[in-house]
Amino acid sequence: MGGNALKNCVIRRYSRAEYEAIKPRVEAILRKHYTMVRVPDTYRSKESFGDLDVLVADPILAAGKDVSAALDKEISAQLRDDFQSKEVVHNGDTRSFEYEEFQIDVMYCTGPMFEMHSAYLQHGDLAKIIGLISSRIGLQYHDHGLRVRLSHNNDVTQPIGDLELCSDPGAVLGFLGFDHARILESFDTMDDIFDFAINTKYFDPRFFRTKVFNHNFRAKTTKRKMYTRFLDVLEERFPDSDESKPRVDVALDAIHHFGKDKEYDALMEAFFHKKEVSEKFNGDVVHRLTGLERQGLGDAMRTLKARPDFMRLVDKGSRQEVEDAIKEILVGR
Repeated sequence: MGGNALKNCVIRRYSRAEYEAIKPRVEAILRKHYTMVRVPDTYRSKESFGDLDVLVADPILAAGKDVSAALDKEISAQLRDDFQSKEVVHNGDTRSFEYEEFQIDVMYCTGPMFEMHSAYLQHGDLAKIIGLISSRIGLQYHDHGLRVRLSHNNDVTQPIGDLELCSDPGAVLGFLGFDHARILESFDTMDDIFDFAINTKYFDPRFFRTKVFNHNFRAKTTKRKMYTRFLDVLEERFPDSDESKPRVDVALDAIHHFGKDKEYDALMEAFFHKKEVSEKFNGDVVHRLTGLERQGLGDAMRTLKARPDFMRLVDKGSRQEVEDAIKEILVGR
């Protein structure tokens, strides 16, 4: 949370030496409650820290069961006592605690997602950079893996659905052209992380021009010092890159690569069936056949939708059969 979550207690930045000293003590506390605990890596030359991020999974109290809200609350209370925290802030799956005037962000995920989530959290804003590179090729990189968001003719106003492709970090990052093993290692400097991202097959510096993105995205990223520095590096190294290359869409290749062809076919079949159904039966069709408008049209639509026999016909019948049924029900009654 960038060290800004806790507002009602004293919080300060830690030096590198202080950070390295407190880290094993925090891990020891968390290992009393979770079987899986990991601190994401940071570059070695980083001099100070606003918080300590720790990823955890598999609460010991859960004993392999799903984590209920009551259990989560119980563990949070125990951690508050263990850290002697003066404040606790909940934000989704993250709990922020105060410990020795330092913010500790405990981020929970499920055991099966631990390795993917861990890779995603490595090296600060590297995941954001990988995510943007992925979006340029029609994919979405996130803390649960890789997905493709399908839409008809690439029109976002006609969504088909999301297809989760893979949650294995090695396979995901390998497909995107990144070395998973290298991501798990440390980098010396922030610029070394940028070099790692730049030297991949799908990277295009022109795509990162801020004019490519909307106002909300630009407003958020300007608050991220690492990402802002990355944009500065691109300006320095690629000063003449004005326009982005044509978008390369590898979504279908990814679907085939990860063996998701059947799931893709099922999504497409469901989308086109729904589209066909909506074309056979909608307000415009009923208006055309009956002349009804406003409240009368609304009442007619409700009448038709309330008839299971008619809705089965809409699902399975032809357009002509549906129109004949509408006229019989509404006009011939």
